[in-house]
Amino acid sequence: QGSVGGIGAGRGASFAEDSLAAVAGAPGGPERLSVSHHTLESLVAIHAQEIEKFYRDKEKAELARLREKFERHLRKLQEAFERDTGKVKAVIQNAIDKEVDFFKRDRLPKLAKLLSDKQAPAPDHP
Repeated sequence: QGSVGGIGAGRGASFAEDSLAAVAGAPGGPERLSVSHHTLESLVAIHAQEIEKFYRDKEKAELARLREKFERHLRKLQEAFERDTGKVKAVIQNAIDKEVDFFKRDRLPKLAKLLSDKQAPAPDHP
């Protein structure tokens, strides 16, 4: 197992190896180490697992919090998008309706008059 941050991070040494090296370098370390080497290795391994579990749990909780925050933000963006597209559609439909009404009220009668004037026979002049 590699270490999780702190001692030994990035050097490839495990937390257990670094901890044992620190004990060996302490006053009376090599003697204590030889007496209870297996016990110290076991304690360091257990502690390293506890540390790793702590940080993995912390990571999991933080990722869940970030995911929830992202999903909340995404929902707000989707709602805003739907609201804005609805507004755009309403504005466009309103513009279409006004243009068609204007054509019916103003242009169509003028075009109808022009067409009827062209179809009417011209009066004969002697």
